[in-house]
Amino acid sequence: MKRTPSFLRFGLLWVMLLLILAGCAGQPKQALALEVRVSAPAAILEQGRSFNFVLELKNISQHEAQPTEIQLPAKLLKAFIYEGSLPAVTLTLAADGSGVLQPELTLAPGSSLEFVFRFMALDPGQYAEQGLVVVDGVSFPFTLQAQVRGTNPAGWRPSLSTRPQTLVNAATPSQALVQIKALVDVEGEEQIGWKASGALISPDGLILTSARAVLGSRFYPVKDLIVALTVTPDAPPVEKYRASIVQVDEELDVAVLKLRTDLAGTPLDYSSLQLPALAVASTVSAYLPGEPLDFWGYTADEEAMVSQLEGLVVGVQSAEQTGNQARILTSYQAEGEYLGWIATNSIGEIIGLAGPVRVGANLTCQALLDSNRDGLRDNQDACVPAGGSLSELLPADSFANSLAAAYQGEIGFQRSQADGTPFSPAGEVIAKDEFSPAVGRWHIFHDELGSAQIKDGQMVLWVNSPFSVVWSTVDYAYESMSISATAQVLAGSGDGDFGLICGMLDGQHFTSLEVSEDGYFSIWKRSGSQTIILVEWIYAEIIAAGGALQLSAECSSESLKFAVNNSLLADVIDPQFTPGTVGLMAGTLASSNLSVGFDNVEIRIP
Repeated sequence: MKRTPSFLRFGLLWVMLLLILAGCAGQPKQALALEVRVSAPAAILEQGRSFNFVLELKNISQHEAQPTEIQLPAKLLKAFIYEGSLPAVTLTLAADGSGVLQPELTLAPGSSLEFVFRFMALDPGQYAEQGLVVVDGVSFPFTLQAQVRGTNPAGWRPSLSTRPQTLVNAATPSQALVQIKALVDVEGEEQIGWKASGALISPDGLILTSARAVLGSRFYPVKDLIVALTVTPDAPPVEKYRASIVQVDEELDVAVLKLRTDLAGTPLDYSSLQLPALAVASTVSAYLPGEPLDFWGYTADEEAMVSQLEGLVVGVQSAEQTGNQARILTSYQAEGEYLGWIATNSIGEIIGLAGPVRVGANLTCQALLDSNRDGLRDNQDACVPAGGSLSELLPADSFANSLAAAYQGEIGFQRSQADGTPFSPAGEVIAKDEFSPAVGRWHIFHDELGSAQIKDGQMVLWVNSPFSVVWSTVDYAYESMSISATAQVLAGSGDGDFGLICGMLDGQHFTSLEVSEDGYFSIWKRSGSQTIILVEWIYAEIIAAGGALQLSAECSSESLKFAVNNSLLADVIDPQFTPGTVGLMAGTLASSNLSVGFDNVEIRIP
């Protein structure tokens, strides 16, 4: 059953404008009627995420309409980075910062077209800015809405920085070390979520560190970054500044920060800063086995003392050799709390960063949130960012472009996400539900946690309590089966998730394939007292766009597949998968009052 999406929830703004235009002399007047629809992301966007505004124009008059200009507001172009349009049209900036596109478009009577604007979210805040479509000299307004969260304050931009010169004005590694503390919001309370090491790479406060340390995760978004400096190597670092992101490459796990203010929030005079900084080696590809290395960072205990470890180069692997990223292989084989650690050569230049830890590494899990909603906060919940490998370093060559841009004062975010591949549900449909009229085979209930009710031709799951999950199942169970449904948030909690269930035996044994309100997806299972993550929460722009989402899951012991809007996002094997019933689910974290409507449910078998 199809229905009109909620205007308020999904930012779909319809404007019906009827303008009476005078025709040629002596001829009757004609009415120009234009419908303007704007589709904006439903999710709160993370800083650095790319997204689309989709402008749909529909000509419902009796004669052709030719849009000659599309005008974009200055505030929007300052807060977001414009990445292009489809159809491709050059954006011309005016003196006031607004932008004008001059498309060559013609709308026949009764026809419509879409114009897509591509942006990257840069400045945090809430935006509702007006643009104009000009047709035959008449302006048709539209509103572009978005909400962005992140660490960089609105309007903050870095200045140019100077590279330290090796053996001229570079510091020793112990002097240039800094400790980075991530300030996060956990259940409405700000706290230091985790700590990482880093190194100053310019006298005015550029810092090299790990992307994981400054970006956080779905469960732990970073609000601000506090930087502590080394005063003496035999004492803990002292908190001095707040910092913002200049460059970040999430896939490489590298970030460059710049000091922004002192702890009280007073902007810095960069010309007066003369901080000890390290030079970064220009190339490391020629390093030979046996060359000495030093690793630098802070210990992971509360004392947080400067630590120096020694090792040797074992070899250098190119990206072509690894099939992924270049690596410096070292003789130091231990993995541990080395988040943001640096490696230096014999003359004190930075030649690399600690690489990511291997899957299954024995690291302590620090959880700040009951993310699996079992009433406990333990190592089965989402861990804060931690760990690094000194056995496989990320060479400085790999992030040379990010460094060059940072020294030029350019902000750049390269965020990772899942793009997906085409997918269509397969198999024989054995059950179909449009919930109109209401049928009695689904589990219906209402209690203190929430409810599952058939209302207005859809199954509505309502979660009325924080850290809670509700579901509704139907009694179909086969060795291999699939379920698909259209899902739409009717009332959001901001941190909720919803999706499909398969293999359900009872409330403690099931597999969940879910999306979140803020654009992530995951596959996880509950097996008694254990929560097993099969696919970590990963961002996908197709989910963040919002609106009605077509969810599809295929479940068997051979494969668990999860698709959104006919795009396959995850395909994983769970050898311990146990067949059971299928259903729909929704859950909350720290917030409550999440309501999700499900419709057009289909259950298939091979």
